Amino acid sequence: MHFSVITPTYNRPEYLLEELRSIQRQLGEIWEVVVVDDGDGSGIQVVRDLNDSRIKAIQNPGTGQVEARNAGVRLANGDQIVLLDDDDLLAVPDYLSQVKTLLTTEPALVHSFGWMVEEEGGNRHLWDLKADPCSLRKDNTLLVAGLTYPRVFHKELGDFDATVGGYFDWDWHLRVTAAGYPLKTIESPSVVYRIHAGSGSSKVKAKRRKHSFELLCRKHGLETNIKNHAVVFSELRQKDS
Repeated sequence: MHFSVITPTYNRPEYLLEELRSIQRQLGEIWEVVVVDDGDGSGIQVVRDLNDSRIKAIQNPGTGQVEARNAGVRLANGDQIVLLDDDDLLAVPDYLSQVKTLLTTEPALVHSFGWMVEEEGGNRHLWDLKADPCSLRKDNTLLVAGLTYPRVFHKELGDFDATVGGYFDWDWHLRVTAAGYPLKTIESPSVVYRIHAGSGSSKVKAKRRKHSFELLCRKHGLETNIKNHAVVFSELRQKDS
């Protein structure tokens, strides 16, 4: 099994270096990283400085984070795609090995419980929310950090949908599960998902994000309200208590 980690980056070289180091710490698996720089080229320089033949970088040939991911997938050599943004981390050195175990028996969408870290204030929450095809029609309870699936899914389902912007991941979850593929969960916290001023989840009220959310809802016939991961986490924790 060969993993291709797809990492879009935008003018965050310090975060990117941490993220790449977390991948370099992975043990026992074959992997590569495709970094797609959607900004000023600082991400490409980080990759050059690391000088690791398993990590390559290109300038985004399109526009925006979704097109950057699509470009990365097209350049991937592996048979398994791993999504990991430049500000997120693999928290344990056997993450890819855990994923491999879950994907050995059948194709699936693998996600992990993890730590949701609010950089402002330093709050750290254990993200261990359950998900199934029905619950995903109400809330996106999957962390995109470390999300892994067979590359052949793209041959069947197509590219990530750039029209839904930052909701590309939720759209992908719905498309994959609607096609009948199962969700599989790593139930120990194995990734870090960071929330900060520059992260997409902090921009829930932005006009463009609202428009993308409306497009997502129309596409899948969803009846739900716009939220970010912090709000989803808070609501579901209160419901459980």
